[in-house]
Amino acid sequence: QITDTAKLTITVYDSLMLDLVDTIQLCVPSPLTLTGNSFGTATEFHWSTNNQFTDQLNANLSDSTLLVTPQNSTIYYLQISNPDCAVYDSVVVEFISSSLELSGDDGICAGEQTTITATNQNPAISFNYVWSPTSIIVNQPTANTVTVNPPTSQYVYVTANSSNGCVVEDS
Repeated sequence: QITDTAKLTITVYDSLMLDLVDTIQLCVPSPLTLTGNSFGTATEFHWSTNNQFTDQLNANLSDSTLLVTPQNSTIYYLQISNPDCAVYDSVVVEFISSSLELSGDDGICAGEQTTITATNQNPAISFNYVWSPTSIIVNQPTANTVTVNPPTSQYVYVTANSSNGCVVEDS
């Protein structure tokens, strides 16, 4: 009777984990650094413009980051892998905008004060507000509200800036 023994070593890789931001909102084309965090479970990172991964946007597959300046709304796909496993996710880049609506008393008597409020028409965007002319501002403006005391009829200007590149002006 003949007996034989065969041995096979099975390598089990860690499950892949991928953390990638879901959506980025911009107002104007801006450089973005997209980063896929695999928590050390991946050896390759393949950035692409499609979920079939027929193109490769990153030059080095060991680099988890991608620098892009999108001109239009788009989706970037990232596939991470180790020798036997692969998972993918995507980042949506959207271009958004906003406008302001100014409200307040627009007819006052000489020497009177009026409070003007700028209402952001897109609550998804947070703005920092700059009011002018500073010579008629009575108190330090608080975000979207300012109190003014104009000596004569004149415009009050507001510029609203957001961290994602949105700039909105009104008067």
